[in-house]
Amino acid sequence: MGAGMTSAFDPTTLNRLLQLAGPDFAGELLRRLRDDLTTVANRMTADATDCAVVQAQCHVLIALAGTAGAPDLHADADRLHQLALDRDTAGIAALLPAVVRATHDLIRTIAGASPP
Repeated sequence: MGAGMTSAFDPTTLNRLLQLAGPDFAGELLRRLRDDLTTVANRMTADATDCAVVQAQCHVLIALAGTAGAPDLHADADRLHQLALDRDTAGIAALLPAVVRATHDLIRTIAGASPP
């Protein structure tokens, strides 16, 4: 989808990760994913006009979205990262709200996941 249309989620990716973590660590992994995604969304929202903050948080979000199985969010975070590198504040302002919404959607999805 891209360009602010962040909605796809592939549960297979997250399920594989949880299986690799095993029953003793899967719950902790889910908690850390939720916490890290929440931190990213909060920091990007609080410092939306600071290109360096947006860039740093996008770097983290790219990894988390890929790990969790959210390819559209991954692609939009990558685009937002490039906008921050380019110091394109208008582009950031246009894309950031959709990325934050999609991040919160992913947090809710992960919150509903159960360890194997």
